[in-house]
Amino acid sequence: MTDGSSQAPGWYYAQGDPPGTQRYWDGAAWQGGPQPVAGAGGAMVGGASQTADGGKRLVAWLLDALILLIPLGIVSGVVGGTSQEFTAFSIRQWIANIITTALWFAYHYFMNANGGQTVGRKVMNIKIVNMDGSQAASDALLKRFGFGFLGLVPFLGGLVLFVAGLASLVMIFVDSENQAVWDKVAGTKTVVV
Repeated sequence: MTDGSSQAPGWYYAQGDPPGTQRYWDGAAWQGGPQPVAGAGGAMVGGASQTADGGKRLVAWLLDALILLIPLGIVSGVVGGTSQEFTAFSIRQWIANIITTALWFAYHYFMNANGGQTVGRKVMNIKIVNMDGSQAASDALLKRFGFGFLGLVPFLGGLVLFVAGLASLVMIFVDSENQAVWDKVAGTKTVVV
């Protein structure tokens, strides 16, 4: 495509750019530099990628929850004690909560640090990125998934986490970038790959 092309505005491969990239053609000239094409090495940079809708995010979350349900349930039952012991607060329950929260964090943090996807996100073809479309850095992932440790704060922490979860459930459907509360805190979003 050249400056005299009558091609409609949009994202296209520009001759001379690296393979797997594209630029925005405004109908008269190329705008910006080459950007990675989604599926050819990651989400496109600069807002060119499609934000994942709330439905995809919810299904990915449910799949990850199912994957974690059995191992976290076993740890909780073995460390936390029997159902009779759950009638009153016990140190064993609190230790079980710490261990299961740490395992939940480890799964999400390390899976996302190595490609931006958990198993559920891979199935749904979505990934976590920074707001500019680049791979989410460690500090952003720590903020995003560290949010879950609020649940360990007695009484108030669980309530805050519950309210944030409900707010996030609504936000992933109505927010302009489909961001949850933890996305806002970390400066991340979820995109289609």
